[in-house]
Amino acid sequence: MYIPNGILSILESSTLAYCNRIAQAMNTQLGLDFEVVLFDAYSENEPLPEKDIIGVYRLEFELDSHFIKGSFLLGVATLNDPQLFRLRKASSFVLDQVKPEMKINLVTENGDPVLGNLIIMDGVAVLPVEGNTRPAKFFGIHFNSTATV
Repeated sequence: MYIPNGILSILESSTLAYCNRIAQAMNTQLGLDFEVVLFDAYSENEPLPEKDIIGVYRLEFELDSHFIKGSFLLGVATLNDPQLFRLRKASSFVLDQVKPEMKINLVTENGDPVLGNLIIMDGVAVLPVEGNTRPAKFFGIHFNSTATV
């Protein structure tokens, strides 16, 4: 499928929708309460929501004459989790959802499907826990798109 315009919006919307799907399953199956965020939208002056969060950070991609390939960090962060029980439980769940060859459906910012997928490639990275007040674990995900430009 050909993506005529709005590539950045579609990639961002698709990765956030994927996080939302993971959050809904995680909240239902594990009894957690994660909210989806775009980490890039927050700064030192704009605090993150006062709850456990999951989201996309540092989406980047390359275009050549036809293909899209890129990467992003998918992060989970907990609040008031001194022994990191919820973080470990959520991280384990997320890792099962980001294995190589899994697909991320392409969608518009309204959630309308776009024909094509992002395919998670080999080399998923599990990064160490960062932060004290709000510990976070990020997963480095590389993808190739089945849609062309």
